[in-house]
Amino acid sequence: MAQSHPGPDDLVLDEIIVTATKRPVGLQDVPIALSVVAGDKIEAMGMAELEDLALYVPNVHIGKGAVTSLLFVRGVGSGMNPGFEQSVGTFVDGVYFGRGAYSRAAFLDLERVEVLKGPQLTLFGKNTIAGAINVTTAQPTEDFEGYVEAAFESEVDGTKVSAMLSGPLSDTVRIRVAARKSDDEGWMTNTAIGGVGGPEEDNLAIRGTLEWDASESLVFTLKAERNRYDVLGREQMISIANPTATFLYRTFGDAAFSPGFGYVRNVRTSVQPEFHDIEASVLQLTALYDWGDLAVTSITAVTGYDYQDSGDGDYSALQFLERSRLEEHEQFGQEFLLTSPGGNAVDFLAGVYFQTADLTSDRTTPARFTGLPPVDAEVRAQIDAALGTELQAGDIDGDMFAFFDQDTTTISAFGEFTFNLRDDFRIVTGLRYSKDEKEVSKSGFQSQVGSTTPDPFLAVVYAPILQLSGTYAYALERDEDHLTGDVGLQWNPNADSMLYLSVSSGYKAGGFDEDNALGSLANAEFEDETVLGVEAGGKFTVLDGRGRINAAVFHSKYKDLQISTFDGNASFVVGNAAESVVTGLEADWTFAVTEPFPTPPARRRKSSPGLPPAIRVQPARRICLAGSYNSHRSGR
Repeated sequence: MAQSHPGPDDLVLDEIIVTATKRPVGLQDVPIALSVVAGDKIEAMGMAELEDLALYVPNVHIGKGAVTSLLFVRGVGSGMNPGFEQSVGTFVDGVYFGRGAYSRAAFLDLERVEVLKGPQLTLFGKNTIAGAINVTTAQPTEDFEGYVEAAFESEVDGTKVSAMLSGPLSDTVRIRVAARKSDDEGWMTNTAIGGVGGPEEDNLAIRGTLEWDASESLVFTLKAERNRYDVLGREQMISIANPTATFLYRTFGDAAFSPGFGYVRNVRTSVQPEFHDIEASVLQLTALYDWGDLAVTSITAVTGYDYQDSGDGDYSALQFLERSRLEEHEQFGQEFLLTSPGGNAVDFLAGVYFQTADLTSDRTTPARFTGLPPVDAEVRAQIDAALGTELQAGDIDGDMFAFFDQDTTTISAFGEFTFNLRDDFRIVTGLRYSKDEKEVSKSGFQSQVGSTTPDPFLAVVYAPILQLSGTYAYALERDEDHLTGDVGLQWNPNADSMLYLSVSSGYKAGGFDEDNALGSLANAEFEDETVLGVEAGGKFTVLDGRGRINAAVFHSKYKDLQISTFDGNASFVVGNAAESVVTGLEADWTFAVTEPFPTPPARRRKSSPGLPPAIRVQPARRICLAGSYNSHRSGR
């Protein structure tokens, strides 16, 4: 482990312990491009959501999309289709969260967040083809402690109240409870619906953690968490519109419509209230057992969420198409991990992982031709001429329904070996075998307004006119096997420097198009995506421990890239592109500027097997600089 020696005035950066390699290791000893944000910084900077993290971590983008959150590392991420799995895996206390909706949970009472960049398949599994976000929550303490915090944001009339209480219930049992309630009235004005503000947020997060020392060698941790995330309105606007569109929008939508950007007066893309509400829950049991010199870890978790949203379907200021969706996800995961103590000629880590997941997504798309009288009249006239009918206004208004149900099973086994050939040189290599099985059933139809009975007439009308929906039903299944791995060289030329070179492979599972509104079997399925990445980097402690400089260069080649493309109507078509190549350079530098402020005595909690005591330390005042450069090239 790299050591730093006190410099002038004892301005030395504290060592940061991370679990990016599934064992506690110093940040400067991990041969991975890795950024860490400590829990005290998360609180100090007022980070309430995962997307706030992107402001402080180079080469990371986290944002809210129309139907899910978008996570990108080094410019690589997943598209908007809910059928896609993630390119950036999110892990909280060792539990994998496979859907973007989980990432909207509040940043509540955290110990640290680690962002691992590049493929991380060996230790973290599938769907970490671009990287992984490893979140560690704060654990119960042996001494009583707690806090209550309140904040008010005048610009958006926002309030936030957080509270935490931690301490022992007995000599062997400790508990920690944390909660946060926040709300605000948003920063935009929707002129299409009378100047209503937004996006208005109302969020609540509660977590309880119970830790029990069953014996000197066995510790159980039970965690239960509930999050509610409600948003009314969306941060969308029409920035550009041609004269014809502007005329239509002003005539049949918002009379005051004017395209452009702005915070005081914004034009939104829907005349109906838009919202997305999420309720998510986690129940997790972790067992840590010292088995002689080995550490055995078991992580069992049940997670789930209900997601409802309603939004604009025609992406304009017209009352024509809307879309609503009800999504439910339930996941069970079990991982067993066996870890050697470290410091031997050969260190190892081996594990098995099992996961089942059920995804249900039901869509409703109202189509109101009466919201566009000229279009309604012209379409009815064409139908009357062709079929000899006498349609009245409202006769071709209807609702389009789509139902998607997918079951997924994943089984994998993995191992990583570190060969310590010399005190300053080691080889790290790992393999992971994974098997994924998916079954899907999908159906869709059209009905009259207020009915849930298929209407054959509307099916004939909508298919050629809107190209949005058809009447269909199909069931498909797929399975895939993957053997992925990595090999790396790590060299410490001196006590304050570490150089590394790694080659890694990975994959993102294939699947089925959730947004296949026409029921086309040709577009129902997409294939798995693979990557081969090369990375070289260095980590340096400088100025007698007063600063750290970490840098990496990387080159990743993705094949069969999963993409989602807007079809020009109101749907997204999924498929696989030929390849994409990402090359880049990133670096960050941390420098202690002044001595730390006076601190209270350190507070410790009882160590779990294999983990060091947690110590709350007031760090020196620091300057942190970070930067990155990426080059992307895609081919057909």
